[in-house]
Amino acid sequence: MAQTRRIHTEIRILRKNHMSFTFDTEEWLIQRDQKLTEWIEDSSAVEFVRILGMSTELFDDLVDQDKPVSEKQIFNLIFSLWVDLPFNSYWNAHKHFLMPVLFMSINAWLDANVLEKGERSDRAYAYVFRNLTLQILPMVVFTLHGKERMREVSLEMHRFFTEHETLDDYLGEL
Repeated sequence: MAQTRRIHTEIRILRKNHMSFTFDTEEWLIQRDQKLTEWIEDSSAVEFVRILGMSTELFDDLVDQDKPVSEKQIFNLIFSLWVDLPFNSYWNAHKHFLMPVLFMSINAWLDANVLEKGERSDRAYAYVFRNLTLQILPMVVFTLHGKERMREVSLEMHRFFTEHETLDDYLGEL
């Protein structure tokens, strides 16, 4: 049943935007990196976003235990967070703006993990809360290019990273 919904979601995405690829495939990751470069226009900031994305996905997989996580992935996670991130020039220049957003995102993700076990309305909130980490993307654009550019790309960013799963798909998978 969940597989059927996932396939229908992928078909809707492909119809909506013929350049979209199935979420989290090699093709999708390439497209993601192209979009990040287009939106952000700063290689250090793109690398920060990639580190953040990889770490949040891996932490989610470890907590949910719904996907296997290899030793290599864990090593890459530790290396990225303990070595790459502290030397990232974008992070070092803007972490005072980013930390409150990251703190809020972690808290919302923790709440989402509890809410997804609740009633339907709780699970609907969990669907939103679990993606609040995406708020870092407009903040990255804002710190580099200002409010106008942030507003130009914000909605496109949110749609790109959320179009792969509808609320109904998410609720059906819980």
